Amino acid sequence: MKPSHLESLSNLLRKNRETLASLERALKIPEWNEFETMGIGVLLSDVYQGVEQILKNLRGMLRYRHVQRHGYGIDLDWVSS
Repeated sequence: MKPSHLESLSNLLRKNRETLASLERALKIPEWNEFETMGIGVLLSDVYQGVEQILKNLRGMLRYRHVQRHGYGIDLDWVSS
């Protein structure tokens, strides 16, 4: 069964928090060797990719918001005659 948008978004946020925590630990290392530098590059790439995936998940919500915000359809007249 395909996960819901909310489940997908929750999973992406959890994964990004874990990646950011790893990146934060790596940034505390005073000097990096060649492998640590490559690893930090991979973590930065993962964070960027995670943000892209979150934005793709939010696209559907943005479309819904656009329809609600701009009131396509019939405007309701709440003033009774």
